Amino acid sequence: MNRFVMAAAVCGLLAACTADRTGDPVPPKTLTRSVRIAAAVPATRTELAPDGYNVRWTPGDRIGVYVKSGDAFTTVNAPLTFEGAQAAAEGTFAGDITLAEGASGYTLYAYYPYSEAGVPAEFSVAVDQTGGCASSDLLGAVTRDVTPGSAPVGMLFYHLMSQLTVIVTNSSDAAVNSVAVGGLVPTATVDLTVPTAAAKAGAVAAEVRAFEVKAGASYRVVLVPQQAALTVTVGTADGSSHSKTIPSALLESGKQYDMSVAVTNTDI
Repeated sequence: MNRFVMAAAVCGLLAACTADRTGDPVPPKTLTRSVRIAAAVPATRTELAPDGYNVRWTPGDRIGVYVKSGDAFTTVNAPLTFEGAQAAAEGTFAGDITLAEGASGYTLYAYYPYSEAGVPAEFSVAVDQTGGCASSDLLGAVTRDVTPGSAPVGMLFYHLMSQLTVIVTNSSDAAVNSVAVGGLVPTATVDLTVPTAAAKAGAVAAEVRAFEVKAGASYRVVLVPQQAALTVTVGTADGSSHSKTIPSALLESGKQYDMSVAVTNTDI
C-alpha cells in the first residue's frame, strides 16, 4: 500500500431547463461525480504482513467515509467495499459518494475497519493477541481541499495504534512459551480529523498477551499510543515467568518499535 490513486466517474448529466406536461419548468439537474477511493498505507508497514498484522486489503474489506463541505457533512459514514478479488497492498473501494461538480474545498475522512456505528470515538486493542493483531488495528486517512473532477484524488491510510516487537534471546534451561506487555492503557480516544489516537484519560491499565511471530524468539503486540511504565513478562515452559519494567516508555501513534530481551534462569 505504498502509493495511492483514486478514480472518479461521472454519474449524472446536466440537463437543460424544459417544461413538463403542465407547462411548469423542470429544474436542471446538478452534475455530480461518483467517487471511488484507492486506499494505501505507508510502505514501512507492508513488511509486517506475514504475522497477520493487517496491512493488505482483502476481498470484502470495507472502509467508512465522511465528506465535509465547509462546516457541514454531506456524507456520513458511507461504507465503501474493496473491489479486488485477492489480497493487495493497494486497492480501490467503491460505494455511494457523490460530490457536486464545480464545488471545491471538500474534505474526505476515512477509517478502517468499517462500523455501522460510525468512526469510533474510543477504540480498544485486544488484551489477547495470541491469535493475531488484526482486530487491534485501526487505520485513518484524511484528504483536504478536494475539487470534484476527472483527476484522481488520493487517500493514504495510517495506523493509529503503536506496534511493539519483543525479540527474545533465551539462555535459560526452559523454552519460552509466552510474552505479555503490561502497564499500559488498552483504550484510546480517536480523532479522525488529524488522524491520531491517544490513551484514554483515567482508563485502567491491562496486560496484553503477544502474538508469536517466531516460536520462542519474536513476539508482537499492537498497543495504544502513550507514555507510561511498560512491563514485559516472559513465560517459560517450566512454569516460570520473568518480568522487566521500563519506567517511562514512549509509544507514538503510527510507529513501530523493537525491544530486545535476554532471559536467563534467574533474570530477564
